[in-house]
Amino acid sequence: APGTGGAGVGDVNLTPRRLVLGGRQRAGEVVVFNRGNARAVYRLELEDLAMTPQGALETLDKVDPVLRARHRSAKEMLRYSPRRIELAPGASQVVRVLARSAPDEAPGERRSHLVVTGTPTEGAGLDVAEAVAPGSRELRVRIMPVFGISIPIIARTGDLPVQVTVVDPRVTRTDGRATLTAGLRRTGDRSVYGDVEVLF
Repeated sequence: APGTGGAGVGDVNLTPRRLVLGGRQRAGEVVVFNRGNARAVYRLELEDLAMTPQGALETLDKVDPVLRARHRSAKEMLRYSPRRIELAPGASQVVRVLARSAPDEAPGERRSHLVVTGTPTEGAGLDVAEAVAPGSRELRVRIMPVFGISIPIIARTGDLPVQVTVVDPRVTRTDGRATLTAGLRRTGDRSVYGDVEVLF
């Protein structure tokens, strides 16, 4: 299943945590790193994922129809290479990503996720002789977990102003503990990300 961007899942890690393409920067790079101790093969695909209000990434068929309708896929705009990578332990590979937009593309933001999935290496499964023990009618099965990790690739066209404000900050105290609650309000036509720093 797709993972959240940036944190390694299984023995693979991606850098950066997100790739934003737009304006003069129409090309970018993603580094795939095998942090495991065995040779690994990875498959690279573009998928359309949406974030639920709870913060989970889901495929579009599993999210609320309102979220699905708001999603604008970048798949048609993106080209990337390679699509399959084999890495030795501790090795890395650069994946090049290019965003192309039509001359009459309306200003806006599109997003898809680059999903990197580990695939079983040759010899990781059971052949027929191993699967059936001599003199037995039982069939042995080996289950191999498949790990994946994803990062968003955001393609922007045109000038997209945005503003984020903190709304209704409140500090409450319960049993001597202080809790801060606040909302973030975004206005504009593009997504935002960043850190919230609280000095208390």
